[in-house]
Amino acid sequence: GMVDRHFMGIQLMSGPGNPDIWSHSRDYGVLVANPFPVDIKPNRDHQTIIKRGSSLRLRFGIQIHEHGQVEDFQPERAYQRYLNAMLR
Repeated sequence: GMVDRHFMGIQLMSGPGNPDIWSHSRDYGVLVANPFPVDIKPNRDHQTIIKRGSSLRLRFGIQIHEHGQVEDFQPERAYQRYLNAMLR
């Protein structure tokens, strides 16, 4: 949002190898990234199963950004930089 005439925000980026993630945010500060299917009818057949003795590893990147105009923000470029760093 706008703070002192600057567009500011947080970008949450799911890492390579993560299962499908659904996310949402609210203007009061909550930011959610969930690897488990949303419990709605179309998703009832989808599952995230973690077998006994195995683990679930999730990786995320977070970018805190500030720009003069909302149009200046390029989330795709930030995500590509994140992926490049993760794959080194």
